[in-house]
Amino acid sequence: MTPLLLMAAFFVQASQSSSFRDNVVKSEIPRYVINFPAGFKHTETMENTRKFVHSCGRADWEQVTAGLTHASTPLTQNPSGTITLEEMLPFVSLPPDSKTLVYTMKWNNLDVGVIEYHAIEKNLPSIGLCVVLPLQAKALTLTVSAPTPLEKEARADFQEILSRVTETRASWRTVEELGSMKTLDLVGKAGLAVLLLYPIAWALFFRVDPMRGHWVRVAWFASAAILLFVPITSPATMSS
Repeated sequence: MTPLLLMAAFFVQASQSSSFRDNVVKSEIPRYVINFPAGFKHTETMENTRKFVHSCGRADWEQVTAGLTHASTPLTQNPSGTITLEEMLPFVSLPPDSKTLVYTMKWNNLDVGVIEYHAIEKNLPSIGLCVVLPLQAKALTLTVSAPTPLEKEARADFQEILSRVTETRASWRTVEELGSMKTLDLVGKAGLAVLLLYPIAWALFFRVDPMRGHWVRVAWFASAAILLFVPITSPATMSS
């Protein structure tokens, strides 16, 4: 049994090391590649989480910490396009008594949510920035934190790491696509309304003389068909 256990441990270790080499993190599920800045060093690997540290001085506290966490589920997009703290909280781990601020930023043409928090960590006032990337299959959370005196460095590292997230597959749509989908939904509902109103028009105007207003009726059905057909054939309604 001992040789088998050693062999199993070897393959597990090989599998883990294959996803991280030369400051490059690669993942298949969720799919992404991150080439970390040279100043960062890999310090810890836990279940679904990797941590990195960027030293900014000689003191132990003078460092920026970055963490990558794989969620167990994807982050569902709100049809309205809004992003709320409640939707993001299941994907982040905030220090106790954190004061939070939520805003959006552009990433790969998508509006993604960022949680900025201020808290006390290791007896030091700290700032943290968390973004939940809506990758397919599983969401990816990037968290960058540092003591408050290193706020400038933390913000710069956060932006730099985020810009290095490549080869991704996102499950969300852009704001423009969401707007088009809303418009097409209204068009489809208008077509259905035109179609459903025809029996009323027939009872009021065409029942006595079926041939009355022939071209009006033709135009009526043509309008309903077009309004119903456009949303079905539009690329905006197709899955990405």
